[in-house]
Amino acid sequence: MTNWTQKRVALVTGSLTSERKISFLSGSAMTKALIEVGIIPRVFDFVPSELGSLLAYKPDVVVNAIHGVIGEGGPLQGFLECYEIPYTGSGVLASALAMDKIRAKMIFDQQKIRTPAWNVTSVGKPIPEELSLPLVVKPSLEGSSVGVNFVRKKEEWIDACADSAKGAGELLVEEMILGREIAVTVLNGEVLPSIEITPKKDFYDYEAKYTSHDTIYQVPAPIVSVTQKEINAFAKKAYNIFGCRGVARMDFLVDKNDIPWILEVNTVPGMTATSLVPKAAKAANISFSSLMLMLLEKAQTDSGKTI
Repeated sequence: MTNWTQKRVALVTGSLTSERKISFLSGSAMTKALIEVGIIPRVFDFVPSELGSLLAYKPDVVVNAIHGVIGEGGPLQGFLECYEIPYTGSGVLASALAMDKIRAKMIFDQQKIRTPAWNVTSVGKPIPEELSLPLVVKPSLEGSSVGVNFVRKKEEWIDACADSAKGAGELLVEEMILGREIAVTVLNGEVLPSIEITPKKDFYDYEAKYTSHDTIYQVPAPIVSVTQKEINAFAKKAYNIFGCRGVARMDFLVDKNDIPWILEVNTVPGMTATSLVPKAAKAANISFSSLMLMLLEKAQTDSGKTI
């Protein structure tokens, strides 16, 4: 076990993404958890003006608390790879593939991991003929449900695409699966207890994830064993195929026939007081502080450099 009190631990948060505010919330919670076990991280806002200070600190390890394309899509990881600084979580390629919802969909299809029917669209194009209403439109490079729009009637299509196009990336359109929302965390290759999410609204949106106190969480999720086994198999398969490290959260929908459908892979899942990963860890008798230590112990670069 590493003596972390003798190491320079940097925690990066903030950055210039649409999820900057949530990154600070996760960073604050993660910092508190580290302090509880005697680790005092130096916190940096990962913006251009702070990069020199981060490098001058000469960290032994960097804790990634940045949501959005900078922290989840590969840029942070690539920066740290250049300086051979180990970091928590997935590497450059795994991060980029998981963040890009369209490329992730291609992998799901190729690897026979069941996912809703989908296509790529753009503003001004008609609804793809092979897809049936209701539909979901979302920007391919956003997280935390940013830019997600529902199309239940043809008349909603144009406005939905225009709104989603405000986000980063191409537009992904997929058939809407009506069912129960299930989140599964994979930690260092092991699947933790699943969580069923029941928001007060019809959709587990940004507010339900981070500010609402009305969302109901059931851990472990009350789903039939055969469905749970398939979810766990899909989650672990996706984790390994994408090449994830540390912690990743997979989001599923389970339809009325108890059939699971994967939606996406999150390589930097939320770590706030209301986030799913700490809840799943707690159900597996892993405290938030212990979770952070487990992530630190597995920190490395893509080339394999560790602490």
